[in-house]
Amino acid sequence: MIKNLNEDEWTVGADYNNKRIDYFLKKKIPTLSYPIICKLIRKGQLKVNGKKTSNSESLKTGDSIKLFFNITVKKNKNFYIEDKLIKEVKSWIIFKNKNFIAFNKPSGFAVQGGTKIKTSLDDVLEFLKFRNSNKPKLVHRIDKDTSGLLMVARNLEYAQFLTKLFKNRKVKKNYLLLVHGYPETKDGLIDTPIQINNKDQKSLTIFSTLKTKKNLSLVLAHPITGRKNQLRRHFASIGHPIIGDEKFDQNFVWKEFPQILSFSI
Repeated sequence: MIKNLNEDEWTVGADYNNKRIDYFLKKKIPTLSYPIICKLIRKGQLKVNGKKTSNSESLKTGDSIKLFFNITVKKNKNFYIEDKLIKEVKSWIIFKNKNFIAFNKPSGFAVQGGTKIKTSLDDVLEFLKFRNSNKPKLVHRIDKDTSGLLMVARNLEYAQFLTKLFKNRKVKKNYLLLVHGYPETKDGLIDTPIQINNKDQKSLTIFSTLKTKKNLSLVLAHPITGRKNQLRRHFASIGHPIIGDEKFDQNFVWKEFPQILSFSI
């Protein structure tokens, strides 16, 4: 059964007095992930007593809550997750404690559902509670075709903590890339705007070439900004697309020649 949520309104009862708004919304619509809840609140698509709010706001008995958004949510997931897949995903775990789980996600497996994605990590998390009553919560994501470290929170408090760290860029992300050719400089900064919604957004990537061989380079890259497909776009823009990148490797046109600034690390 699929329900289209267009507008929902609630009055806060005594059982939610002094509870946070994100906790309230998760209880009312369990199918919404924590990152989506934060996004709805941040964009003002949820209002308390007619005003924008924050995910840390505490509710009072009698408060009026109205949610404005248009999203299709599956109320009942009637799909089967094979035990073999659950066991495989468990083998990706490199660290686990009472607050979070760290996975070494392989390339080719999606973190969240979407078009043409049958099963994602988010689906499998339902089977990775490990004695907890609640499903682990996504706090960030990496692309389907990207392998690397992925963290999920095991409780609401840590989900809020990790989400804040990622939002405020307190987590430093480094990526190992295999690219075509040899960058002009061993260490550099790519300063090329990326167009998002017809607007040029400032985008910065620091990189260091670790090794070169047979017209290939192993590069350590650190995106200072977090634009969509930033690394793929940036390295394609300087003529050194990432190996295996089918989207930006060919027919990629920039409005102006990208800036590459040399510097020492």
